[in-house]
Amino acid sequence: MALEDDGNGRRKTGAATTQRVSALRGIAARAAEAREAKDRDATTPATAPKVATKPAPAEAGSSERPSLVRAMMRNMETEAAAPDASRPARISPEPKRRPRRTAAAIPAAPELSAAFDNEPDDRVNRARRAAERVRQRAAPALPAEPPRKDAASEPEQKQHRDSAAAPTFAPKPVRLAKTKPFAGFEWDIASRYLRARRKEGFISVIAGFSLVGIGLGVATLIIVMAVMTGFRETLVEQILGVDPHVNVVSQTEKFENYDTLAVAIRSVDGIIAVSPTIEGQVLASSASGHSGVLVRGMRREDFAKLKVVTNPEASVGNLDKFEGDKGIAIGDGVARRLGIRLGDSITLISPDGDLTPFGVTPRSKSYPVTYIFKLGLSQYDSAFVYMPLRESQLYFNKKGRVDSLEVTVGDPNKVDDYVQPIRQAANTSIGVYTWKDSKGTLIGALDVERNVMFLILTLIILVAALNIISGLVMLVKDKARDVAIMRTMGMARGSILRIFFICGSSIGVIGSVFGCILGVLFCLNIGAIQGAVESVTGPVFPADVYGLSGLPAELVWTDVVKILFMALGLSFVATLYPAWKAANLDPVEALRYE
Repeated sequence: MALEDDGNGRRKTGAATTQRVSALRGIAARAAEAREAKDRDATTPATAPKVATKPAPAEAGSSERPSLVRAMMRNMETEAAAPDASRPARISPEPKRRPRRTAAAIPAAPELSAAFDNEPDDRVNRARRAAERVRQRAAPALPAEPPRKDAASEPEQKQHRDSAAAPTFAPKPVRLAKTKPFAGFEWDIASRYLRARRKEGFISVIAGFSLVGIGLGVATLIIVMAVMTGFRETLVEQILGVDPHVNVVSQTEKFENYDTLAVAIRSVDGIIAVSPTIEGQVLASSASGHSGVLVRGMRREDFAKLKVVTNPEASVGNLDKFEGDKGIAIGDGVARRLGIRLGDSITLISPDGDLTPFGVTPRSKSYPVTYIFKLGLSQYDSAFVYMPLRESQLYFNKKGRVDSLEVTVGDPNKVDDYVQPIRQAANTSIGVYTWKDSKGTLIGALDVERNVMFLILTLIILVAALNIISGLVMLVKDKARDVAIMRTMGMARGSILRIFFICGSSIGVIGSVFGCILGVLFCLNIGAIQGAVESVTGPVFPADVYGLSGLPAELVWTDVVKILFMALGLSFVATLYPAWKAANLDPVEALRYE
C-alpha cells in the first residue's frame, strides 16, 4: 500500500483510502471472531451445548496478529482524521528526475563554446574542433555583426570576445574520390575484353578483321595517292623538260628579229633562258623501216640546258658533234623503231623541198646519229629528233628566221605571272602561250582523277570503321552482365564509356599505324616489287599504253599524315555509339534474368 503525497510532505486521503480502510476492518473483525471461537472451543467441555454468543472485542495483548491489524487500522484512522505535517511519510515519494536535455544544435559562431559546458574538458575540445570544421565546410563565413551599445548585450559581447580569442583550427580540405580519365584499370579491363577467349573468341576474330581492314584500307590509299602524285609529277617534269614553259611566236609571217627580242625577254625577272627554235614534221627512214618524227632545231648551248640532255632516264653518246650536219640526237623509241644504233645514219624526208621547173620536190638528207636519249615518256621518245639550229634553217628553207622563242622560267607552276611582263618587254605584236595552255587539260584531268580516287578509297576505311561498330556492339551485348556488376560496385558511367572507347580506338590506332607503315614501305620499294611481279606474270605496266617506262610513286608526307588522321578520326567516331550504349546500360535490366 502507498498513500498519495501532495508534494509538500503531507499525505492526503480520498475515496480510495477510505475503501482500503474498510477492507482492513473487515479482515480484522473476521480474524478476531475466528480466534475467539477457537479459544471457546478449547475451554468448553465436549458435552456442553454450544451456544452462539456474540464475539467480544479482542484486547490489545490477546494476540499478535489482531493487535497488529488493529494498530494499523488505528494509525490509518488517525492519519486520515488529522494528518500531521511534521511526521515524515512512511513511504517516500517518487524522487524528482532530472529533465532530459535535448541535443543542442551547433551554434553558428560565438555560442559554440556554451554548447558543451557540462562535458569534460577533453571531450569538449574535441567536439568543439569537430563542430567548427563541420560548420566551416558547410557554410561560408558570415561577416561579424558590430557590437551593440545597450547594456543588455554586454554578456553577449564578452562571450563573442572569448570565442574570438579562442584558438581556431584550419579546416582540412575536402577530398573527393575521383577516377582519373584513362586510368590503369580501364586499360586492363579493355585489354581483357580484346584478348581471345574460348567463349568470346568470335569477338576477337571480328576485332582482328576490323584491324586488318583498316590497315589495308590505309595502305591502299597511301599507295594509290603516291602513284597518282608520282604519275602527275613525272608527267609534268617530262613535259616541262621537253616543251617550253612559255612559247613566244610572232604575229607576222616572218620572225627575223628573234635575237633582239630574246635579249629583251631575258631581262625580265625570273626568266632563266630564251631559245630560238624551228619545228617541223618529217619522215624518218632507214634500212629497217620508216616513221614520222618531229624535228626541232636548237642551238647546241640551248639544247644542253634542257633536262632531256642533263638528266635523262638513259642516254648513249654525247653532244660533241652536235653542230652543222655532223650529227643529230634522236629518241630511244625512234632508234628502236628504225633499228638504228649510235653512229648509224638516218634519212629525213620533208615535203617542203626545193622549187624546180617540175614543181616542189621533197627534200631528203641523211644525218649521222651521235646521241640517243630516253626520257621515259613513250610519246616523246618515239617522236623527237633534235637538229642544230643553222642546219634546221637550211633544211626547212627558213634562213635567218625562226618559228618561236622558247622561254624557261624559274617557277613553272606560276608561269601565268610571267605573261604580262614578257609582253611589256617585247614591245611588239607577239603571241604568248604557256605550257598550261597546251597541256593544262591533261594535268587538270589527272588532278580530278586523284581527288576522285581519294574519295573512293576512303570508303574502304569507312567500311572497316563500320566493322568496328558491329564488333563493339556485340562486345557490349556479351559484357552486359560485367558492366552491370561494375556499375553496382560504384564504377562511374565515364569509366565504362572509356573502357569500350579504348577497345574500339585501339583497333583503329593499331590498324592505321600498321597500314601506314605498310603503305610507306610499298611505295619506297615499288620498283623492286614491280620487277618481281613482272618476272612471274609478265608486263603489268606497259610503256606504250601508259606512256611511262615504270610505275612512278612519290610520297608526299602531308598526304600520309592526312590519311592517317582521317583513319584515326573515323575509328574514334565509330567507337562513340557502342561506348555510349554501354555507359547507359541499366544494371537492373542487365541482371534481371541472371
